[in-house]
Amino acid sequence: GAHTIGRANGLPITEDLFRFSNSYYKNLLAFCNGMRMENLGVLNSDIALLDFRETRSLIELYARDEITFFKEFAESYQKLSYLGQTIV
Repeated sequence: GAHTIGRANGLPITEDLFRFSNSYYKNLLAFCNGMRMENLGVLNSDIALLDFRETRSLIELYARDEITFFKEFAESYQKLSYLGQTIV
C-alpha cells in the first residue's frame, strides 16, 4: 500500500501523487509486460515481487479489483496499528 503514493528513483510511482488507488499495481504489471514508462519510478524490489506466484497473484488481483485492494489494505493497516497494543 505504501507504494500507491510517493516516489521511486526521483520519479513518481503513479500518475497522481495525491490519489490513493490501485494504479501502482496496474503500472507495475504494464511495466513488466514491456510498457516503458520513463515518467514513472519503478524499484527493482517491486519488479522482483512478480517472480513469485503468491505475490504476483496478489498484484494481478489488486490491479483489476480496486475494492479488494482497499478492503485488504484497510484490514492490514488496522492489524499493524494494533501491534503491541492491548485492546480494552
